[in-house]
Amino acid sequence: MGWRLDRFRRPDRVPGAAAHAAPAFKDLAGNKQIADGAIWAGIALLVVYFPITEGLWGRSLGKLLTGMVVVNAAGNPPGVGRAIIRTMTRLAEVNPFFVGGLPAAVFVALSKERQRLGDLMSGTYVIQSGELKRIKTLRTAASGKHFPT
Repeated sequence: MGWRLDRFRRPDRVPGAAAHAAPAFKDLAGNKQIADGAIWAGIALLVVYFPITEGLWGRSLGKLLTGMVVVNAAGNPPGVGRAIIRTMTRLAEVNPFFVGGLPAAVFVALSKERQRLGDLMSGTYVIQSGELKRIKTLRTAASGKHFPT
């Protein structure tokens, strides 16, 4: 059994087209400039990802999967500017090199509205999607505006 696994660990023994690609990947991995560029590209992607998804739609992929939404005080998506503030504070609050998510957890535990620092600074809230629908329904009923169904 061991000989089969060994066959796939060595680039010169990988069958098919992968045998030709493996040495190229080895060369890329050894290039510090490319590795550094990939790290910075990943950071840039994350810094752009959250402001766009949360700012425009109120949801990142994770929030969509968990049924959460980011809103401003009016219950609308917060906008890119507020989402940038949330993201910049996220870099400090939820950082694996800076005691993980502990700073964010402390702010959530101590804040009146259970918000992390980024939400406090940007005036945003993270709530369940169903709760948002309920709030909007109550606001519509309270305003006296009735829309045909």
